[in-house]
Amino acid sequence: MLRLSRKLPGLLLLATLVLLVGTNLHAQLQPPTRPTTAGTLVAWGYDAYGQTNVPAGIDFVAIAGGHYYSLALRADGSLVGWGANDFGQTNVPAGSDFVAIDAGGFHGLALRADGSLVGWGYNGYSQTNVPTGNDFVAISAGYLHSLALRADGSLVGWGWNHFGQTAVPAGSDFVTIAAGQNHNLAVRADGALIGWGANGYGETNVPAGTFMAIAGGYDHSLAVRADGTLIGFGANPYGETNVPAGNDFVAVAGAYNQSLGLRADGLMVAWGDNSAGQTDVPAGTFVAIAAGGAHFLAINSPANPAELINNLISQVVGLNLHHGIENSLDSKLDTAFAALDDASENNDIAAVNALSAFINAVQAQSGKKIPADDAEALIDAALEIIELLLE
Repeated sequence: MLRLSRKLPGLLLLATLVLLVGTNLHAQLQPPTRPTTAGTLVAWGYDAYGQTNVPAGIDFVAIAGGHYYSLALRADGSLVGWGANDFGQTNVPAGSDFVAIDAGGFHGLALRADGSLVGWGYNGYSQTNVPTGNDFVAISAGYLHSLALRADGSLVGWGWNHFGQTAVPAGSDFVTIAAGQNHNLAVRADGALIGWGANGYGETNVPAGTFMAIAGGYDHSLAVRADGTLIGFGANPYGETNVPAGNDFVAVAGAYNQSLGLRADGLMVAWGDNSAGQTDVPAGTFVAIAAGGAHFLAINSPANPAELINNLISQVVGLNLHHGIENSLDSKLDTAFAALDDASENNDIAAVNALSAFINAVQAQSGKKIPADDAEALIDAALEIIELLLE
């Protein structure tokens, strides 16, 4: 199950770093950098463990989905996890130097800015015993195994190896990796695709061609050709490899029996099993997608401050506060919104000042006329808008 981004693709039970192919390899595998396009999160599908209850915030730059849990990377380099935590898979490591993440079945992987790795969660097959070194540029987590790409273009695998999934192919020309349940995919510098590990359904019977993005699902595989078209192969009981037409795809993600694609215009399309609404994709435009066991995640396109203020106004109205308090808060938000009609720096500051006044007014009524939890949510939302305006 995988997650990929238009800016920096990435992983399902895996993470994938998608790099350009067909040019000099050593010019491509540069030290890892954190994605810079931030937005809010959305998730949908199976939610028995809260894995689609995304955290608030407008600063998320990368996402990953595991069996019944989810992970995200913030713009400040810190991690957050939510959902099932029976093996500590959402107990993310501290720090603000992470640049990439991935979620396996019950374990997480992260890549630090210095090129070193960290793993946590279930370790019954040593899948979190990461190799030493600071030359890693991409990671991908399978169900019970892990995979990484070194700066020299070589691969390393560890964890459960019953199907040969950690017996990585030789070579130093790899640029993209993706781990499925018990199989792996990789793209070479010339765009050729290779697969290894479990192959009970043809999930590693890779097609010929030139590819730019890949994803491994439970028992199926997905790939984006250099021309933007999709191909799927492997198990297909729910139509998960019956890919949609079009030549504008930039990313794919594979869950257990579902698949998700991201188009160049930011729109998403999903296909396969819809028993928990997994293929009912939300409206809007997005910059990154990810797949968990039976749920999907996405990062919305960068937030617009004016739109966020409008949302905050609706949030205030929805609380059914005392008329006078609601009017006072709305007035301050209206002032902030009006200031944004002019994009000059001075008017941005005027909007920040109005939002600060809003925060002060909410704080004054917190636990009184405004329930403390609701007040905290309003303040957090206003602070996020201020942060966006001050960037």
